[in-house]
Amino acid sequence: MKYSIRELVNKKQALVHGRTVNIINSNKISDQIGDGAVNLFWTGSALEFNVKGSEFKVTLYTDYSIYEQWAAVFVNGAFSQRIMLEKGLQEIKIFRMMNPEKVKNVRIVKEVQAMSADGDALFIGVSAETDGEFLEVNERELKLEFIGDSITSGEGAAGACEEEDWISMFFAAANSYSYITAKALDADYRVLSQSGWGLLCGWDGDPHCNLVEHYTRVCSLLWGEKQRQCGCDMYNDFTAWQPDFVVLNLGTNDCSAFSQPEWHGQNGESFNLRTEADGSFNKEDVQLWTDAADRFLRIIRNNNPDAHIIWAYGMLGNGFSPVIQGAIKQFTEQTGDGKVYFLELPDITAETVGSRQHPGEKSHRMAADALIALIKSLI
Repeated sequence: MKYSIRELVNKKQALVHGRTVNIINSNKISDQIGDGAVNLFWTGSALEFNVKGSEFKVTLYTDYSIYEQWAAVFVNGAFSQRIMLEKGLQEIKIFRMMNPEKVKNVRIVKEVQAMSADGDALFIGVSAETDGEFLEVNERELKLEFIGDSITSGEGAAGACEEEDWISMFFAAANSYSYITAKALDADYRVLSQSGWGLLCGWDGDPHCNLVEHYTRVCSLLWGEKQRQCGCDMYNDFTAWQPDFVVLNLGTNDCSAFSQPEWHGQNGESFNLRTEADGSFNKEDVQLWTDAADRFLRIIRNNNPDAHIIWAYGMLGNGFSPVIQGAIKQFTEQTGDGKVYFLELPDITAETVGSRQHPGEKSHRMAADALIALIKSLI
């Protein structure tokens, strides 16, 4: 039988991982996919099924103008295939000739981040079909939310270490510490991340490249017409999904910005995070960043009142650790919030580096081990 993804979700026979909305207004898209499709916006977003049958396939719709979409498929928790997706509708065969009496858990993971530079990037689940039946997929008791940059996006977690091309082929959400952590803890999870972005500014000092201003919306760093018609700019419904843990991994790009020349925008605006003659961070700019971090922690807390907040930082250097710890101290002293923690993650080595001089899968597993241990202690 063949069903739309939305129909299966409504019957609890499919589970969506990642922020999404029940809207696709674009005639250009809906004419091709019909009603009942589900858009996956962020890296690591996924569709999960429990299938009792001998054959199973899904239909996806993807689009792009620069960076193609990739998907990773897991059957019963084991990696099955990784696919570069073409534009438009495509039918993906997941398995055939398997034991029809056994239930197979299937997860289809969006490997590529929400590409803010590509106004046509889309990844939409359209329908699923089996010769057997779909069974209920239950939500996990534990829920995790991850907020980060290229590290959390899994940039460099695929490909040989000598690769330097900035292409979607070398993004691998399923090799990232977020996916590994969630799997080990049997947790549902969501990810919001963007390469080169930070908390106050991007790696080059661009103040528009910050995750803070996009946190309360579904995926507003996307800006294309069809993306907006798919609901990316809508406010996120926090009441529908409350995480037990929010994991922040921001600061790497903000730290980089302190060593960059003054940033200048096209309309005459400028921004600069300065260092002193001795190489130390300028105190006024540190306070500027600290205040921004304080505001973001308050936004996170206001929308997730019961969550533990873990600021996990490292993997590409730890020079910003004192600044982050100072921001946490300011927030906790002013609010009395006792559920915010700092965790320094293991730095990459020659043995754990991946492509594009980013953490490889081994590095992500080491980071996940540290994070899992802390979460277990807090549970």
